Amino acid sequence: MSEALFDAVASSLAGADVESRRAGARALGSLTGPRAAELAAVALADLDWRVRRDALEASLAFEEPARTALADRCLDAARQGENVGLRNAAIEVLSRLGELGVRTLRRGLGEPSDGRQKFLLEALGECGDPRVVPDVAAQLEDADANVVAAAIDALGRLGGQEASLALRRKLPSTEAFQRAAALEALARAGTRVPLHELMPHLEDRFAFRAALPLLGRCAELEAVGPLLHALARPRSAAAASEALVRLGRDIGAEPLHAALVTAPDEVCDNLRTLLEGEDAPVRRAAAELAALAQDPQALPALATLGAGGQLTPPALRALERWGADAAPAMLAASRSLGGEAAAVALQLAAELASAGDLAHPVVAELRAGLLAMLGDEAERARAAARGLRRLATGDDAEALAASAVTGPAAEEAAEALLALAERAPQAVDHALAAVRLEDAEATGLPRVFVRARGAAALGALRSGASSARPAVRRAAVQGLGELGSTAAAEVIALALTDEDLDVRVAAARELGRVAVAPAVTEALLRTLASDSPMVQAAAAEALGRRGDHQARDALVSVASAGRPSVAPAALEALASLGEARLPQLLDAALARTEDGALRGRLAALTKVLPRDAAQERQRRLLGDPAWPVRLAAAQALAARAAHGDGDAKELAASQLPAESDPMVRAALLAASDEAGI
Repeated sequence: MSEALFDAVASSLAGADVESRRAGARALGSLTGPRAAELAAVALADLDWRVRRDALEASLAFEEPARTALADRCLDAARQGENVGLRNAAIEVLSRLGELGVRTLRRGLGEPSDGRQKFLLEALGECGDPRVVPDVAAQLEDADANVVAAAIDALGRLGGQEASLALRRKLPSTEAFQRAAALEALARAGTRVPLHELMPHLEDRFAFRAALPLLGRCAELEAVGPLLHALARPRSAAAASEALVRLGRDIGAEPLHAALVTAPDEVCDNLRTLLEGEDAPVRRAAAELAALAQDPQALPALATLGAGGQLTPPALRALERWGADAAPAMLAASRSLGGEAAAVALQLAAELASAGDLAHPVVAELRAGLLAMLGDEAERARAAARGLRRLATGDDAEALAASAVTGPAAEEAAEALLALAERAPQAVDHALAAVRLEDAEATGLPRVFVRARGAAALGALRSGASSARPAVRRAAVQGLGELGSTAAAEVIALALTDEDLDVRVAAARELGRVAVAPAVTEALLRTLASDSPMVQAAAAEALGRRGDHQARDALVSVASAGRPSVAPAALEALASLGEARLPQLLDAALARTEDGALRGRLAALTKVLPRDAAQERQRRLLGDPAWPVRLAAAQALAARAAHGDGDAKELAASQLPAESDPMVRAALLAASDEAGI
């Protein structure tokens, strides 16, 4: 390489202009040999972090011998203490040099210690290579306390059984800082330390806080007591709450509930304080524990968290455990709150009350509050409708029907009305008399008509199919499909010409469910000529579902027409009709598209081919470049194996060595296992 190029880079790196030095740093990647490493060291020592960053990225592209020379220079730079920027850059280079960087760091660590080994330990902690654990653990006995601290930290970041054992050997240390650091490192590594090893540290003012996360991981019931003791102390309450929740995942919620409901008042006091704090994970943990403690004074805060979507599934399950007994207190909490939090409190109160005696006086009060909120702003109205889903009676049907026609909670009110139709069908039927589906906003209302009126809903659904809202027309068509009558099919067939694409697709699909009638088949055959691939595909699916053998030739024509997105539906329909030409049609469709997902859907059809035709195509498709294709072929192979096809075993086993995709390998293994491997 020309010395002039080296000199030009060196000149740029020595310049006063930052951009000039950055240009020199970026040019390092084009250099080779030991001098390249020398110039990289200059750039890594630059006072400007941007120059150091450019040099770092460029030097990582070095090849031998520059790469080894770079590692040696970075080792020296990592051990110096004068230029912190250089040291940090050198450590990052070594941590990103892979095997060479690890080997270099281990060599440096084995040299006589002068206190600066701590910098090398920092890099080794980042490398993620378990082979360095013995080298790092050896530094735990260094005379320099800073080196020991760095070794403890590195072992915590490396993790694993060997690192954890080394850290546990430091727990009896006479040095308070080392005991606490070892506990923190064990927690960072996710280690499960037995309770008896942690107990001595619970009276240690230096190590107590560090031991709490590990108490949460020990999976021992006896850890509940020490953690509750810590939860009663304001300074350790946050850490103890998270640890208790973590412990509950292993020992179950019941022991926590039993301990919390009898805990000292200070425990609930601290939980309420944590519920008002700024730390979101701590708030979530405190909410779960407050619900398990069944603390009525915490309910306003729990409702506020619920309004913000911050109640975790375990916290909600804890509220359910509390049950109807909490409903009066949650109702009282709703009165002290405003806005969405009040609505959520009422909704939660309704859900809690529904688990108990619905004749309880609090239920009537809840219903009244929820009904009053149906006319409020959006979030409150929606929360009210969700609450009424469980508590509404026949007397509430008209109010819910009115809300389902129009308003911010239309969909939620329709869902509540649908649930009420199971409990009070006559009341819902009566309320629906005032509802014109063509004027409604809720797409859930057609289902309510079907649930409440059955076949008598035909007239209302016919009106809904002429709504100005496409979503309501689509829902009405789906409701007509549920009726399944010939009269319903005639209305659905009209929707095949709707101006909205989604309505036309829904109509085609629903015609696959309704009564068999020549007019339906004719309408679907006409729809196969649609300009929309989605409508075409839906019509093909419907014809296949209906088993219309007279549609075979039309489906063959569609499958051969060249629209890749339609071919899978047409071929699947032909497969259900037992079409003998399916293997050749499938081959032609596969040849027309390179889309991996579509080819995968086509490949899935090989499971319905005759045995010899299936094996020939599956063998070919298992070598396809697209993983969805290979996966579909492998799954089809597994389906054959499940039915006792012995050839599937041999084919699956032959493909396993060449397959690298984990999902495809799993399907091939399933085929092999089904075949008896």
